[in-house]
Amino acid sequence: MLIPSAFEQHDPTLQRALIAAYPVATLVVALPELDIHHIPMVLDGDRLIGHVARANAIASIQGPIDTTSVFAAPPAYVTPSWYAQKPIDGKVVPTTNYASVHVRGQLTLVDDERTHQILTRLTEHFEAGRDQPWAITDAPADYITRMLNGVRGFHIDISDIQAKWKLSQNRPPQDQRQVKAGLGEHPLAQWMLT
Repeated sequence: MLIPSAFEQHDPTLQRALIAAYPVATLVVALPELDIHHIPMVLDGDRLIGHVARANAIASIQGPIDTTSVFAAPPAYVTPSWYAQKPIDGKVVPTTNYASVHVRGQLTLVDDERTHQILTRLTEHFEAGRDQPWAITDAPADYITRMLNGVRGFHIDISDIQAKWKLSQNRPPQDQRQVKAGLGEHPLAQWMLT
């Protein structure tokens, strides 16, 4: 991924926060052709964990396979009307702001016991903060066993993380403030550093 220096994001806390906030990743693997999936994943230490349907081609891989997982906040259109330069000489153009994290690593399928643990962890993550969080143990055990027969859990051992925060950092501070104000309640505004 091309990352101009103004847009580099090396803070692991912010990288992990974006992954937690937008956990449905675009998972790219070569099987041997490129195969692309949208999979909810969460961080578990230095790994990503998730699951796929057994019918998914990933579920039948032999041994670890290289992957890239792309996590992204919702992008936002930036109108040149927000820039101070516009009324002066009009030498401004629109752009799109975004924040994304690319995680490279090796995906390994796990056994049914570990798949159950992964599903429990995913459920806890997604149910956190709810008034009455659902737990896997809320469903009958035989039903969960049948559901487990339809999925394969996996973990991805992370080898590299790259993050790009393209959030108008290349613009003057006044423009950055105007962009953030213009975005208002858009989710991307919270990731802006101004």
